[in-house]
Amino acid sequence: MYEFPLSKRIENQIKAYFTNLEKIDLTLTIDENIKIFVIDENNVDPPSIEIKQVKENYELHFWDGYSQSEVIENLKEKEITKSLRRFLKKINKYLDVS
Repeated sequence: MYEFPLSKRIENQIKAYFTNLEKIDLTLTIDENIKIFVIDENNVDPPSIEIKQVKENYELHFWDGYSQSEVIENLKEKEITKSLRRFLKKINKYLDVS
C-alpha cells in the first residue's frame, strides 16, 4: 500500500482543520522542514508551527503568537500528526477569535 510522504499528510491534515486556507501559509523548505504560519496582518509574530528533521527523528516547534512556545523532541514520523493535531486546534481557536 502506498503511504503519502509526511508533507502531504500534514497538508491533508491542515485542509481538514481549516475552512479558510487563505489564512494559513504552508511551506516546505529546501532541507524538507515544514513551516506552518497564520497570515495575520495585525500580529507581527503570528502563531506558527515548524517541523524539523533531526537525524532520524523530528522536532515540532509551536508558537501561539503571544507568549506560549512549546518544543516536542524525538518524534518518530508517525507520531508527528498526532502531536500536530493539538497545535492545529490551538491555531484554529486563534483564528476564531481574531
